[in-house]
Amino acid sequence: MRIAQAAFSSAFLLIATAAPAPAQRPVGCEERMSEIAQILKKSEAQIRARWASHRRFVLTAEPGEAYYAPRPYPRNRQEILEDFRYAYFERLFDQGPDQLDPRERSIYQGLNKGALSLEIERVENWTTSRCSPARPVGYYHLIRIFQPDGEELARATILPTGLLGQYAQVNDIATHAFVTTDEAATRVRQMLGRTVNPKDTRYAALDGLPLRCDEILPCTVFQAEGRTWILDRGALLYQILDAPRRVSVSELRAQDRTAGPRPLGPSSVEAPLVTQGFSWVEATLVAKDEERARSQGMPASQ
Repeated sequence: MRIAQAAFSSAFLLIATAAPAPAQRPVGCEERMSEIAQILKKSEAQIRARWASHRRFVLTAEPGEAYYAPRPYPRNRQEILEDFRYAYFERLFDQGPDQLDPRERSIYQGLNKGALSLEIERVENWTTSRCSPARPVGYYHLIRIFQPDGEELARATILPTGLLGQYAQVNDIATHAFVTTDEAATRVRQMLGRTVNPKDTRYAALDGLPLRCDEILPCTVFQAEGRTWILDRGALLYQILDAPRRVSVSELRAQDRTAGPRPLGPSSVEAPLVTQGFSWVEATLVAKDEERARSQGMPASQ
């Protein structure tokens, strides 16, 4: 099961114009406002007005309305969980537990009784939806729902506004694929056969990797040896080089119009183009766990 919140607009594809530079976090939307305005063919003032309008909708919405969150723009754990509980009980499954499948009914009842534990992680949004026409989404709150014995049951994302982004049971998203920031160093050592010292370890959603790296199943990203590393579901380990090849979205579209869509093949696994918010940048595969990759859906031929 995978349910997207209705107000969450589709990805907004932006064109990169910056010269090659060392990989780093995507810049904020305000820093690229002139570029966004050029693509949308609107003035910067018009875009800011639209983003401000969205914020007003969220701040003034009444219970039951599409943009309502009990704690708009939540600032702490308590407020994030209050928004999640409202989204879960009053919006997502407002029909009550009797209409749910047995597994979801168990989750519903466990949440209602306070019998389940919840962990919250911050996921950076490196996808092309980072600065959508509707509003900027620089990050998500990822909520992981566990049984008392440690079994993970479901995940959800809460947008910076406090609205629900996605919800899914873990039997749909391969729980074993999640690599925590604490586990990253050990997992990388197992894959490389040597030790690196990850720094600034965090979670990120980005487009372009073979095993999918999204908000509800983020990659683990870190800095080491002067480069950015990306651990895709704990099975594929990539580096972004110091001066990577960057390709704009418009260039990719032109290539697709000429040659047709590019099938997923060895080249996309070995050197995929991944997003950093405003550009597609080439990554390089440095280690692969064949067994784990196959268990997560990658064909053996790749």
